[in-house]
Amino acid sequence: MKKRIIAALAAVVMLCAVPFAGCGGRSIGDTEQSLEVYVWDAGYGSQWMWDMLDAFAEQDWVQEKYPELEYDVTTNDLNNFAADRINSKTTTIDVFVGTGIGSLWESGNLLDITESVYNQKVPGEDVYFKDKMPASILESVAAPTSTEEDMQYFATPGPSAMGGFVYNVTLFDELGLEVPNTTDELFELCEKVYNLGGKDEAYSHTHTFISTKVGYMTYMFPVWWAQYEGAEQYKNYYNGVYYDAASGRTYNNDVRTVKQQGRLESLEILEEIYRGHDGGYFDESSVANEFIQGQTQMFLRNGLIIACGDWFSTEMRELAVDYVAQGYTDTMGFMNAPVISSIVNKCTTITDANAQKIKLEDADALLSAVVEAVDNGDTAPAGDLVTAGVSQTDFDTIRNARGIIYSIAGNEVTAITEYSNAKELACDFLLFMATDEANEVYSTSNYGTQRVFNWKLKEKAPELDSYLSENYGNTYRIQQDRAKMWEADNAYILPWYANYPLYVYGNLKALNGDYENFEATYIDAGRADVHAEDIWQNSSDYWTMNNNNRWNTALRNAGLV
Repeated sequence: MKKRIIAALAAVVMLCAVPFAGCGGRSIGDTEQSLEVYVWDAGYGSQWMWDMLDAFAEQDWVQEKYPELEYDVTTNDLNNFAADRINSKTTTIDVFVGTGIGSLWESGNLLDITESVYNQKVPGEDVYFKDKMPASILESVAAPTSTEEDMQYFATPGPSAMGGFVYNVTLFDELGLEVPNTTDELFELCEKVYNLGGKDEAYSHTHTFISTKVGYMTYMFPVWWAQYEGAEQYKNYYNGVYYDAASGRTYNNDVRTVKQQGRLESLEILEEIYRGHDGGYFDESSVANEFIQGQTQMFLRNGLIIACGDWFSTEMRELAVDYVAQGYTDTMGFMNAPVISSIVNKCTTITDANAQKIKLEDADALLSAVVEAVDNGDTAPAGDLVTAGVSQTDFDTIRNARGIIYSIAGNEVTAITEYSNAKELACDFLLFMATDEANEVYSTSNYGTQRVFNWKLKEKAPELDSYLSENYGNTYRIQQDRAKMWEADNAYILPWYANYPLYVYGNLKALNGDYENFEATYIDAGRADVHAEDIWQNSSDYWTMNNNNRWNTALRNAGLV
């Protein structure tokens, strides 16, 4: 097994050194046994698809059912290619893997795969396709008009595509820094790094945070927002539902939902990242970097943390090997998002007084202790937390907040064209992609990254795990950290926002108004007087001005009234 893995990985390295053309490399027919696939060649590359198809073709049941099987793969990195080709109705491509596809569900150009895929068992396994992924992921790919009683699917989710903070583990250890459990601890860390730069020339160029042109920090806004409000309230925003905490009642189609306090709390955390200690926590110049340049800065120690995704390990794997050869031995990890410290305002037992019962300084220290207990697998207060008087309700609130995950799996999806001549073959291939074997093929091709399916690499493919640890440990640590968060009992992947009618038809974004790009706002010297509350209020005003005119129009366009 290990020899096969090593050989496969070596082949991937060689193939990845040769750029793929924008069209397939074979000439195949357009028949019931011919499968043409398009793959958006971005963070996770496209070699995995060739490997997946090769494995599919080797299956006994596939050879029996499709004795004349042939396949080809088309790749490029064009964001709009998939949607444009699908809508053209002239393509012979059967399966598309890319972005912007899910929104085409009502165009009539995508095959409804509810019965043919989601309600079918995975080949060779006693589990239905829809049950082999976290329930919260299903919400990200269901058609916007779906109901709990009538779910409809036109696409399957792709890689786990988890967004968050990549950090330099080695540099953290060297500086004696601990990974923060709370946002207050995060800013204490920022201050330490800031002060260190003024004392030690070796770290004079080091900021806590760096960025790129891509602006992945936008991933953190919904995480802290959902931590504070809870997952249900986060979804309520996109469903146009207002929850009145005082009465415990909910109100449908109520504009008051745009004023959720968690949105302001999150914006305040982000403002501190960009502007804290007069802007010294964040390297403003880094926003001009292309993504590879910015990620490279992590190895060069110009930053301790970069907002990115788990694809960092795939995009940087070869460069990381080169850096090791040159003497750079730093390891990158994936940080669980610190819990927003203001959540204590919603927790009646996480207080300064209760913290001092167990000789902790303040409520944030008690919050950190609860987070630590959650990370250790506790599901209820125990030991010192009982002595401190932490309630089960507050413990659950923090446990749920700790499990919030942001993923773009609902954006990079796989779909079949309605006019494909190989619908059954394409559906069979999608079913195969959920198998344990296919998951191992994907992780082998992509150096440990995983798809959304319930499959634990370390348990299912221990030899692959060992190989990656030994040979790509400086970036594979990211995948190991991601797996712990993704597989945790309290994990909740936020549904993809672009799958709600109010977003699709009503233009309800995370932020509307004059400051949709908070990063640009926070680093713009001309907007230094614009603060988190201004952005929050401006976004709220966007919907409430002129007697809620925009809001009422959005409701009508979304078919909610």
